[in-house]
Amino acid sequence: MQTDTSTRQSHSLIASDRVEGTPVRRSDGGKIGTIERLMIDKLSGNVAYVVLSFGGFLGMGQKHLPIPWARLTYDRALGAYHLDLTEEN
Repeated sequence: MQTDTSTRQSHSLIASDRVEGTPVRRSDGGKIGTIERLMIDKLSGNVAYVVLSFGGFLGMGQKHLPIPWARLTYDRALGAYHLDLTEEN
């Protein structure tokens, strides 16, 4: 079966390697960090949370924070996940 890779179809599935490395931004477009890992529940198969990496320089001193998957929404215009997070939280 041959597929045309130039045709993009909208669907709800995405490979984990396409999610890892994707930026996470605030409502104002400011970058919070990037998705380092997806954590998948072995029994249900659902993504439970992502590990967000932020801070550091050239991979040194990075911090990691678990974020529930349900708190992220994908913003096609930004090409990033949106997280409702302020400097206070």
